[in-house]
Amino acid sequence: FLMVVLAFTFCKGNPKSDGSRWITDADLYRLLHGLDESLPEHPPSMTNRKIDTSSTTTNDTPNADAMIERFVTLDYLLRDKAGEK
Repeated sequence: FLMVVLAFTFCKGNPKSDGSRWITDADLYRLLHGLDESLPEHPPSMTNRKIDTSSTTTNDTPNADAMIERFVTLDYLLRDKAGEK
């Protein structure tokens, strides 16, 4: 899953002057949903963002929210906070 997220970021993300690439959560979820329709098409809303920490849902579908949150916690991915430049 991490490799897919990184591939989408590299291929579809916006390059920055420091060599990094960034992809919006909306674009990432849309692309992930295109690969697997059981994944949500839209990210959880920021006001309703209680993350279930289990890595799968009840039907063995990967829990994209929990896995992305774990990758951010492990510093594999960075989260750009809205409003920061």
